[in-house]
Amino acid sequence: QAISAQAGVAEGAGVSNVAWRASCRAPPRASGPRAPMSPYGAVSDGPVANSIFAPGKRRRLNLVAICANIFLPWFVFSGIYAGMSFSLHYQHPSLAWGLVVLGFLAAGVAASFAVRARQRGRDEMWFTFSAIALLIATIAATIFGDMNFSFNMQKFYD
Repeated sequence: QAISAQAGVAEGAGVSNVAWRASCRAPPRASGPRAPMSPYGAVSDGPVANSIFAPGKRRRLNLVAICANIFLPWFVFSGIYAGMSFSLHYQHPSLAWGLVVLGFLAAGVAASFAVRARQRGRDEMWFTFSAIALLIATIAATIFGDMNFSFNMQKFYD
């Protein structure tokens, strides 16, 4: 009886090298968009056609939109908060509240761009995020800036 070096089994025991290798292979998988995804018993319908996780589909990231959506709400919050907190609110309150109106106007413009992009069948994700972020930044800066002015700064200006 010769022992096969590759298979590690005795050929005289009725198991050939080829048959042993064939029994160790995974069963063949179906191919195509509806193929099962997991060999552990979980069967999936495959990736959704419009999903970003579909194989071979890569979306390019818009770096300008990402930077604008990071920094623009931050700048809006900082400007409105400063205007509502310090001497501008004391000396020219209408100008301070004008900054708040500009913040809401910026959020409205971003929301209108999102609606227009959706109507044209384009991706409105960045416009929607921008509108929500600008709205939150404007509301938060207005509330916290006015609270800061009322509780901390007004007594020093009077």
